[in-house]
Amino acid sequence: MSRFYLSDSTEVPDLRSARKKMAVPSVTTVINGIAPHGYKYLDDRRLREVLKDETMDYDTKMELLGNTPVFELGLLLHQAAETYWKTGVQSDPLSCPVSTREFFAILKPIEPLLVEGFYFSNELNTGGRMDLVGKFKKKIYLYDYKTCSSFKGKPTNTWLAQLGAYCKLLLENSVQVSGAKVIQFSKKNEGCKVLDLSMADLSKGLDLFQKSRTLYQAWIGI
Repeated sequence: MSRFYLSDSTEVPDLRSARKKMAVPSVTTVINGIAPHGYKYLDDRRLREVLKDETMDYDTKMELLGNTPVFELGLLLHQAAETYWKTGVQSDPLSCPVSTREFFAILKPIEPLLVEGFYFSNELNTGGRMDLVGKFKKKIYLYDYKTCSSFKGKPTNTWLAQLGAYCKLLLENSVQVSGAKVIQFSKKNEGCKVLDLSMADLSKGLDLFQKSRTLYQAWIGI
C-alpha cells in the first residue's frame, strides 16, 4: 500500500494528489516500489492475482477476496501495541496467545519515548511513521514489529533499508539511537524473537535506501 505525506505529516490519498500537492512517498512506499513483494508467501493463486491487479481499488479487492489479506495482520498487531502503550490493555487480535504473551513481555520493560511517531527528512525527501522509539537498559533503540511465519536470523535488505532510513529521519530531528530491534511475532503462535541491528547494519541500510530513493524518483517522478 502506497502512502504519500506532506512535511507536516498530513497524508494525501494517492499518487495523483501527491504530485499536485508536492507530497513525498513514505519510506516503505519507496522500498516496496523498488523491491515489491512477490506474494510468494500466499498459497492462493486467486489472492495473488487480485492483490497485484493495479486496475482495482482497495474496496473492490476486499469485496472480491471476501477475506482479510495476509498483510493486514501486521496492522492489527500495530494497533494492539499502540493500544497497550496508551492504556496498558493487552489484546490478542491475531488469536496467538503464546506469541501475544511473549510480545507484551518484550514491550513491558521498555520506556516508550515515541509511539507511532511521524518524522520527515528534507535530505531524503521522505517521511515515515515509526512503531516505537524507547529506552531499554539506559539506551535508546528504534523498534519495529513484524509478523512472520518463520523467524529470521538476520535482517532482510528491505528491513535494513527501512530501519536505516528511519534512523536517519530520527537523527535529522535530533533523536540519536544506539541501534534497532525487530520484534518478530509468529503468526503460527510460536512466540516472538528479537533481532538486533547494529549501527553498522543501519548504516548499510541507509545506503540501500538512498539508492532506492534515487531510483524511485527517476521512475515515479516524485
